[in-house]
Amino acid sequence: MVTKESFGYLNDGREVTAYRISNSFDESVTVLDYGATVHSVVVLDRDGDLADVTLGAFDAAGLEKHAKEGSTIGRFANRIGRSEMVLDGKKIQLEKSHPGCLLHSGSANYGKRFFEVAVISDDCIECHLDDEGGAGFDCRVDVKVRFTFGDDHCLKINYDLVPDGTTVLAPTNHAYFDLSGARGVEGHILQINAGRIAVKDEYGVPWGDTLDVKGTEYDFLEPRTIGKMYDDYYILDDAEGGPNAILKDPESGRMIEVFTDMPCIILFTPISGKPSEVPGKYGIHYNGAHAVCLEAQYVPNSMNFEGFPSPVFRKGEHFISQTVYRFGTFML
Repeated sequence: MVTKESFGYLNDGREVTAYRISNSFDESVTVLDYGATVHSVVVLDRDGDLADVTLGAFDAAGLEKHAKEGSTIGRFANRIGRSEMVLDGKKIQLEKSHPGCLLHSGSANYGKRFFEVAVISDDCIECHLDDEGGAGFDCRVDVKVRFTFGDDHCLKINYDLVPDGTTVLAPTNHAYFDLSGARGVEGHILQINAGRIAVKDEYGVPWGDTLDVKGTEYDFLEPRTIGKMYDDYYILDDAEGGPNAILKDPESGRMIEVFTDMPCIILFTPISGKPSEVPGKYGIHYNGAHAVCLEAQYVPNSMNFEGFPSPVFRKGEHFISQTVYRFGTFML
């Protein structure tokens, strides 16, 4: 079932609304209209206990300080090198939001926008946004993102974006996962079905080169603990119907299997040397190795080099994609 309630007010007085999708196991996913943000995912552990396995803001006023956690990133997630691109022979200068690149679409990021939300069924909502551009993007995009959560324990995120001109489209969801329920992710075990990563420059921007991960610190072809900070672009192998990535917490027994039709998963493991100034959910000041992000999208900056699926879409073409996070448990 879907229930709706106020989440509070931003600092400028605008009200944020929360939509909770619950299944018959008392598990739930809560999505906010601000940023089409997955604010919580409450799932069972191996002992049958429920806990929230995502990070986020303590309240609506803190959302702007926790703008990435769980939000829908678009129209182009991650980095565009030198904040520029050439589309159909036209050079487009974008906002310089980050050293050496445009990151997460800068001031035009969907995570900072309100979506219109419609309840589609007992287990599904649709978030709609009329993206008018900004940050140098110069055409409109009709954006629809559906969130489905049911008794199959799967959070399904479906994207349907249609531009009215030539542009780049690569949305993702930026959920910060902690399967322990906020104890930290130091012991989490990860596997990614990817034999290569994209090589980055000093600004974190790839330009077409790749690295074979076998035997390196980036190798998650076999399950292992994460162990360090990552912000890397894994080029997915054919999973032959299986998951593209698996994240497990041995202590709670919770696990996530990730399925996507996108060519890349970005592994981001934020590590803080000191507690965050702004409290997150339940008043926690996130510290240490506090989350794992598994963001499915196109290879960053891939409009600026060849060799990977193109994120360029033209008037009337649909960007259609699905990413599924399947939650479950396992025994040691």
